[in-house]
Amino acid sequence: MAYLRRAIYTSELEGEQTEASHASLPTDAEQHSGPLTAKQLKKQELKEAKRRQKALRDEERKERDKKKQEREDVYQQRREEKERQRHEDELKRADRAYEAYRNIASSFVVETEGHEQPRKQFNVEDFVNFVIWKKATNLVELSAKFDLKQNEVVHRLNQLEDQGRLFGLLDERGRYLYISATDVDTLEHYIVNSGRIHKSRNLTPFCNTALCMEPTEENVSRLRAWEQSVQQYTMEV
Repeated sequence: MAYLRRAIYTSELEGEQTEASHASLPTDAEQHSGPLTAKQLKKQELKEAKRRQKALRDEERKERDKKKQEREDVYQQRREEKERQRHEDELKRADRAYEAYRNIASSFVVETEGHEQPRKQFNVEDFVNFVIWKKATNLVELSAKFDLKQNEVVHRLNQLEDQGRLFGLLDERGRYLYISATDVDTLEHYIVNSGRIHKSRNLTPFCNTALCMEPTEENVSRLRAWEQSVQQYTMEV
């Protein structure tokens, strides 16, 4: 029993000494409760500066992401609006083209009265094919071939160009040059290299010199066959 009491007393004494030792040690707060050294101040300032820089970078990144998303939203809206507008324009263009086709088709029918010599009733295809095959024609020739006034010929050419059935250039002297897909490639190269150009001052002279103004042999044969069919019709009537 005496031995046990001594052991308990010794254990309690050691515990009190340990608590006293811990109580005497300063805490982290107590260690820094005094004035900071220059090195500690600089370290603290650098740490604070890094924190502010990180916060600033995060804020800038969020702002960039926000603006990027806004731009993408605007771009998407514009693209959808353009697509919708393009679809509406195509429908309107198709309606106008059909109406113009009906007007042209009806106006190409040549009515005869009294004892006038009957003439072949030309249709739109005759007019389009003649312009394409001839390559270079003029208002006088078209007026005589299709029994139209010159201002009517100009109107017909404009309508057919709007429909996409013809593409060409009409100069101030009344000459009309049909431009084929091959000619378009040549023109595109010229326009790209020349920049902004004027149709009559720049484009027409270029076409007169750089593009072929004569019909191909195949188209010459087609023109002859067409002329013969017109003459044959006149003779039969």
